[in-house]
Amino acid sequence: FHGRSGPLTVPEELAPWTVAVLGLDQRPLIRRRNLAAEAAPADGKGSWPVDVARLYGIEKYAAAGPCVAIIALGGGYLSTDLQQSADANGHQPPNVQDHKVSGIGNIFGYDPVADQELALDIQVLAGLLPSAQIVVYFAANNEDGLAAALRKAVLDNQASVISISWGSAESLWPDAMRAAAQSALEDADKQKVTLVAAAGDHLAAGGLKDGTPHVLYPASSPLVLACGGTEIA
Repeated sequence: FHGRSGPLTVPEELAPWTVAVLGLDQRPLIRRRNLAAEAAPADGKGSWPVDVARLYGIEKYAAAGPCVAIIALGGGYLSTDLQQSADANGHQPPNVQDHKVSGIGNIFGYDPVADQELALDIQVLAGLLPSAQIVVYFAANNEDGLAAALRKAVLDNQASVISISWGSAESLWPDAMRAAAQSALEDADKQKVTLVAAAGDHLAAGGLKDGTPHVLYPASSPLVLACGGTEIA
């Protein structure tokens, strides 16, 4: 990766209009977690997406599916996996479109953990809303990736919902990076787009081990609907 150190300056007349200077640091921003398959519907210990939805009182699909954007900061997927998931759920394979952001696209096999995360996003969404149009925005996992993907999704004006399962503890985000991402979230909010993001892993630790609570950003933003995990007894 490329990185940088030291202060940054801009001309004085541009300072009032400058939120952040991004793109000079390519170090990964989002921490990955390994997904462990602890249960599956076939072994009687797991649940299909529709089973979980039913517990929340969601029984019927919309006749005309919405357009939902998924932000993918790395990773990729295989159409054959989507077909297999659809067959298991008893519906047609989802309508998925790929959009590149800053030249990043569907790259399967390079980062298996990111591949698993994206498979989870697409297959669960397709299991809940088989008629949905799913648009995946692929972006780099760096300081500019999330903000760039959000801006692209908003400018395309396709999706009514944006799903973000990626994030890092808010305390790990430099102020300028978070300000740039927050500006993109504000643009989405102005367009009446619903933003949903993962609240964190490992209870309220956010992947950190300092003994204090942490919430992932962007889930911690007031503009975002934060979604946590549920253990069903």
